Amino acid sequence: MHTQANGPALTHPAFHDCAASGHSAKKKHLSGTDCLAFRFPGESVRLDRLEEFLGSHPDIASELRATAERDARQLQKPQPADLEAVILDLGIHNSWKLSLALAIDSCARDLEPASNTTSTEVLVLLSASVARELIAVQGSFDPELGYVCGLLRNHTRLLMKRVLRSTHSCSNNSAFDLPDEFALEKAFGVTPAEIGAWLLRSKRLPPLLEAGLVTIPSYLVTASRFSHEEELLSWTDLSMILAQAALDPAIQIGSLASRIDAVLQELSASCGLSGEDMAHIISCSARHTLRMLTQPTVSWAAPSDTHRLHNLAHPHLAP
Repeated sequence: MHTQANGPALTHPAFHDCAASGHSAKKKHLSGTDCLAFRFPGESVRLDRLEEFLGSHPDIASELRATAERDARQLQKPQPADLEAVILDLGIHNSWKLSLALAIDSCARDLEPASNTTSTEVLVLLSASVARELIAVQGSFDPELGYVCGLLRNHTRLLMKRVLRSTHSCSNNSAFDLPDEFALEKAFGVTPAEIGAWLLRSKRLPPLLEAGLVTIPSYLVTASRFSHEEELLSWTDLSMILAQAALDPAIQIGSLASRIDAVLQELSASCGLSGEDMAHIISCSARHTLRMLTQPTVSWAAPSDTHRLHNLAHPHLAP
């Protein structure tokens, strides 16, 4: 077994059980309380706590190893011999963050009804496109960075909220009321965008969202992990509010602009754009999202969402 120069060796039996590449590990369901108890502690990361967590959750240990093995293949490096080598290859801080990301994702998936999954992915995709369009019109960032940050951050905020709600730390059900960046980082020790980037790296994003990032340069994904500028966060917050309003079947397409004005007034949000401007941005974003969903490589079977997007993309044809 690989020996470590500093700190204790990883000796938990689960590390040896998963040592062989490709070994499948039995999943142990995680609660929201488990995730919060494993929050990233900053510089005070302890190897023994990481060892204890992975030993209790061998499925996450197995996914950690799979991520390190993919990295090694891409870099044409030797494969890690065991999970101690995996943690040394990834780094202890990164291993903790990746383990936390996988725990949040696993817990949130268990809590999400299967019938909601595709609609949630469409919401996130549309919000990412809206963020891109908003920043292109009014922002001072690369619109593509807005798209990436909107997709990763908004997807992960929904996951984190689901986990918090299961612990009674968060009671709201609407994406209008997603906890803010500070509240989420305080709860988990890591920002939503960084958790999203780790989920992408570990192949744990939903396939539809992963397909939405296929053509995006990797440097933008990296940049999104460390983008904490208030303006960029505000645009991605707004993009989620607009996307949810756009996909709300109770809102008539023809009254969307006035509904957006009312929502922004209620939230005391001002961005220099009218409801009509934003309805036009939503229409452009819906066309992009529709093109995404109709690509041959995308498996899609949610006609109700497609119908709504079509009406948003072509409001003059909507009933």
